[in-house]
Amino acid sequence: MTRAREVKAGQVWDIAHTRKGNFTVGFDADHSLDAPDEWVSGIILEGRAKYISFENRLAGAGETGEPITMRASMVTLLKRRPDLEAA
Repeated sequence: MTRAREVKAGQVWDIAHTRKGNFTVGFDADHSLDAPDEWVSGIILEGRAKYISFENRLAGAGETGEPITMRASMVTLLKRRPDLEAA
C-alpha cells in the first residue's frame, strides 16, 4: 500500500474503503485524505461499492460509471492506475 494521502483531479486509484469495499475511482477534484471531516468524490471506474442503501442501489448507485462520495478518513489508497487516466 502507498502512503500517499493527496489525490489530484483526474487521477485514478484502486482504493479500499472501510465500509464500501475495494474498487477503482477516478477523482474529480484535488483532495487531501488527512482532513478528518473531508469528503472526496469521483466516479467508480471498476468494481462495485458495497453497503449502498436499497433505494440508491435501485437507482444504480455504487455501480461502475456512477459518482460516489466518501469520507476521506475511511479511504486507503492502494495503487495509482495511470493506465486509466485520460491523456
